[in-house]
Amino acid sequence: MSGYEPTRGEILIHKLVCYSILSPVYASYVRSMAIQGNEQILEFGSGSGAMSKHIYKRLGPKGCLACVDISRRWLDIVRDRLGFGTRVEYHLGKIWDLSLSEDRFDIAIVHFVLHDLPRSERVPSMMAIRRCMKPNGTLYIREPDEAGHGISLDEIEMVLVKVGFRIGSSNSRKPFLRSRMNEVIARK
Repeated sequence: MSGYEPTRGEILIHKLVCYSILSPVYASYVRSMAIQGNEQILEFGSGSGAMSKHIYKRLGPKGCLACVDISRRWLDIVRDRLGFGTRVEYHLGKIWDLSLSEDRFDIAIVHFVLHDLPRSERVPSMMAIRRCMKPNGTLYIREPDEAGHGISLDEIEMVLVKVGFRIGSSNSRKPFLRSRMNEVIARK
């Protein structure tokens, strides 16, 4: 099913950096989102759960976090980090192949994922995300700029508009380690 599985070294480095050094950055980004606690939230490309943990902490008893990833190893790690229960679920596979209910999610989060997808998978992935979001649901995207291994703000916006999202705000800024980050907030 998976097209990518991280090595033990990648997992170790990711945990050391993302669970400690970058944790305040993830926490700050999640705090900037309009999460009330009762939403159904989709995290596309949850990886090891570095951001998932911060999202999960914001959920109330009626909220739910759905973690989606193509890697069984990453999902096992995020499951170990968050556990089982009624407020979290895990989905393995390509998002367009999953049977996620239409109009279910209030919020979808795509963090450092879109730039890693082959160009041919960007539109189908965003179409699948849009399909399972509620009308007027909010999409948060943060991606590294194209200067390195990333994606331009123009390309992100082009993909979103092509599949029917309405761009609410977008910017490119330099928040961490001299890297430019592209951030977009859109609505279904």
